[in-house]
Amino acid sequence: MHVKQSSFEKEFRTTIIQNFTKIEEVADLYKTEEYADDIENNYALVAEEHYYSVNYTFNESVFNRIVKITDAVELKKQQDKIDG
Repeated sequence: MHVKQSSFEKEFRTTIIQNFTKIEEVADLYKTEEYADDIENNYALVAEEHYYSVNYTFNESVFNRIVKITDAVELKKQQDKIDG
């Protein structure tokens, strides 16, 4: 995993590389960055506390990213935080 954030160069880039044989094996890429940060800083794994889960499927030429809400109360809290 490689992350580059530079306001001087006006660049924000995240590169994640993962080997897999089936698309279902791909990890939730949005949580991957949080896992890396948690491990690097010796934090508890906050990525486990998300209110959603993500799965991927690929059939012939159609790629799907399926997001399921697992905690409606936490989703509402996050929406309220954004609105604030």
